Amino acid sequence: MNRRDALRLSGTTMAAAALSLPRLAATASATSALQPLIDYLASTDALAAQLGFSDPQGRAGFERLALLILSGAQIGAFGTRIESPDWVPYIPYFLPYLAPNPDTVYRFVPIDPHGTYRLSGHNGTESVAAITLRDGGAHLGKPAGNRVAEIDLLTLKMDANRNFDFILSNKRPPEHKGEWIALPEATNCLMSRHVVKSEKQTDGVCIIERLDRSSKPLAPTPEQMADQVAQVARNATTLCKFSIDYFNGLRKRGADKALILDDQTAYGGLLAQSYYFHLYDL
Repeated sequence: MNRRDALRLSGTTMAAAALSLPRLAATASATSALQPLIDYLASTDALAAQLGFSDPQGRAGFERLALLILSGAQIGAFGTRIESPDWVPYIPYFLPYLAPNPDTVYRFVPIDPHGTYRLSGHNGTESVAAITLRDGGAHLGKPAGNRVAEIDLLTLKMDANRNFDFILSNKRPPEHKGEWIALPEATNCLMSRHVVKSEKQTDGVCIIERLDRSSKPLAPTPEQMADQVAQVARNATTLCKFSIDYFNGLRKRGADKALILDDQTAYGGLLAQSYYFHLYDL
């Protein structure tokens, strides 16, 4: 998949995620179900003041951040399902609630740590192609959190065409004779990242399937929808505070005066991942 196709897919996913919310209007409890989102939007002024944005320009910037984060949380909660998972955009460049990262394509999928998954596809010519197993996730009302484990797709067993295929589960299925990777109990989501350094490089493709999916109908109940709306609001509130605290922390370390090295491994980054930051006043 090239980056233009990824953008097209991202737009389709965002549209699907946005269409999920109006379905709540058809339920008897639609008003109460949407209340967490209404409360979140209504609280932005108070939250902006709490975080130090008292001037109009700062408050306008914070309100933009709050909407970007809310859009991303809806994608993570409504654009994919634990019962029938599919990758959705994660911190895409068009929702940069921290800092734009144009050389990396991130994707997210929620999973059940007791589920059985098949991941297959082929590797491109990326510099980095990895899947980070993490706890948390928008579907749980939390940011995608600590790194639980990591899968380097470029070191997997591949055929001559760079295709790979493996099972991810808590225990190896007895009948499975192929590649298998253990799924740790603490895992709530997967985050994939593909990094390129040149326009000549190509992204690989990775497909996820849940092999032990229940035969129950996938249409969410009104109660499930209401719960997910509440999780979206909780996730967005937490990320707003985290984002501001994170940049304030960089400022305290002197990032407004010089480049600051920040170790990203504590934020769910790769096993060895660091960034240099410099903050500017615009």
